[in-house]
Amino acid sequence: MSETLSQYIRRRLTEARESGLQRTLRVVEDFNNAEVSIAGRRYTSFASNDYLGLARHPSVAAAARDALEKYGAGAGSSRLVIGDLSVHHELEARMAHFKGREAARVFATGYLANIGAICALVGPGDAVISDEKNHSSIVDACRLSRAEILVYRHLDMDSLREKLEQAKGCANMLVITESVFSVDGDIAPVDQVAELAREHGAWSMIDEAHATGIIGENGRGAEELFNCTGALDVVMGTLSKAVASQGGFIAGSRQLAELLINTSRAFIYSTGLAPAATAAALAALDVMEREPERRRRLFENVARVNEMAVNLGLRKKPSQTPIVPLTIGPEEEALRAFEAILDKGVIVPVMRYPTVAKGRACLRISVSCEHSASQLNRLAEALKEALS
Repeated sequence: MSETLSQYIRRRLTEARESGLQRTLRVVEDFNNAEVSIAGRRYTSFASNDYLGLARHPSVAAAARDALEKYGAGAGSSRLVIGDLSVHHELEARMAHFKGREAARVFATGYLANIGAICALVGPGDAVISDEKNHSSIVDACRLSRAEILVYRHLDMDSLREKLEQAKGCANMLVITESVFSVDGDIAPVDQVAELAREHGAWSMIDEAHATGIIGENGRGAEELFNCTGALDVVMGTLSKAVASQGGFIAGSRQLAELLINTSRAFIYSTGLAPAATAAALAALDVMEREPERRRRLFENVARVNEMAVNLGLRKKPSQTPIVPLTIGPEEEALRAFEAILDKGVIVPVMRYPTVAKGRACLRISVSCEHSASQLNRLAEALKEALS
């Protein structure tokens, strides 16, 4: 006899708890990026993706308020019905320029942007070639597309070449990688990815969620870093990390932008991005360009965290990005480390399966330009007591 729904749920929750994989929510009562309040206690937070500290920037907040007054709380419908607002087009033009592309399309979330683009580009009879550590939104998009999925070893260009050769019999091929990987914080050689894809007649796509606003001389992402702007066919990004708002985007050719409004189910059947979030993203791009010192302060803090992690023996080499993971190993051990650090008034989130491989749990430090010297010292003391 099959389980009842309640039996099934209890069994799954018990399994998660016993394997150290149970998740819980912690209600944040107040936050200002570097500090949060939970259950009446203040914590120094190294968990936010708001790397440039723009979520509470006065200009960004003011833009959101103005859009709320002008348009109301929501777009009202999908953009193909009546939810296509002028502020959406303004953001799309701005993001296309920022990424060096002809056009862009804004989605309600970054997750939907990956789903929408990948499923619009490949399907049965095609192949998608994906880095083994790509984000879950990419993994899910590949599965939903029903294309053949070939996974290459992380950052291994020889492995990518092998998979491209293997996929030669498919109608179309799409290579996709994150540019900055969301857990490890390492950077893909996107110039080589683009070249290999082009040599094999494949299309190329990069996920710039953790790169946009951060890497490259002007924060324009991995293509700027590797001096290959325009080399990739499709650029995806999110508005919820350094851009400090919500939503996602796809940038590329004008034909790609037109294709998305005609075939991308994630775009067609979703309500348009909230106008306040759209305007906030536009304002954040303004601040990024107006205040480049934020990126300078960010990487000064990254250097301090790297030095601390290496000195404590928690990393062998520095991270090149604001994501600094500390591999612990067993899930239960990582949870104990997380709780010990939390007791010291510091939040460093624990990453567990399926975000990482089983037995490879880690603590992921997310660095912000807003972190003060005293907060960085507090992190060092908490990590030293908990892990060394």
